[in-house]
Formats: sequence, structure tokens, C-alpha cells
Amino acid sequence: MNTAQLFADDDEFLEWTRVHPDAYVINFRANRSADYIVLHRASCRTIAVSTQASGSLTSGAYRKVGSPDPKVIDSWIPKNIAGGQCVSDECIICKPRK
Repeated sequence: MNTAQLFADDDEFLEWTRVHPDAYVINFRANRSADYIVLHRASCRTIAVSTQASGSLTSGAYRKVGSPDPKVIDSWIPKNIAGGQCVSDECIICKPRK
């Protein structure tokens, strides 16, 4: 069964993306604002590389949720982000649904 996983730390997130490069990840603001919910592939260079201090990927200004199935993420959003019904955008670098 596929579930959505909210990542608590960078090491956990980076290991998950390494093991699941074809999975999907949403990047959203820590305040869970519905206006910024961006879908990526787990292997996307814009989210899966830590070039800053530890915690910058998952416990700073942004959070990550991942799943092998984008439909699981789609259903996670309205249950966990106030006013969020779906992703607000898709990454133009990794083009996750193409």
C-alpha cells in the first residue's frame, strides 16, 4: 500500500529520494500555505540535493511529502493543507507528470 510520507529530517529525505528516484515529492511552505505546493520527481536536482545547512530541506522554511504514487499525494493535500485542493504548480525542471 502506498502512503504519503512527511519527512522529519534531511538525511531521511535524501535517503528516501535515493531509494525511490522515480517517486513524487511535493515541496511546500512550513506554514502549509496553499499557494505554494510544487510537485517534483524525487530525483529532481532542485529538491534532492542538500547544499545548505542540515535541516534546510525538511525543517527550515519548506517541508516535503513523498510517495511513489502521485494520486496519494493529491489526496494528502486537502487533508493536511488548509485551503489546498491540489498542487499549485509542477516543477519545470523535472516535469514530474510527463
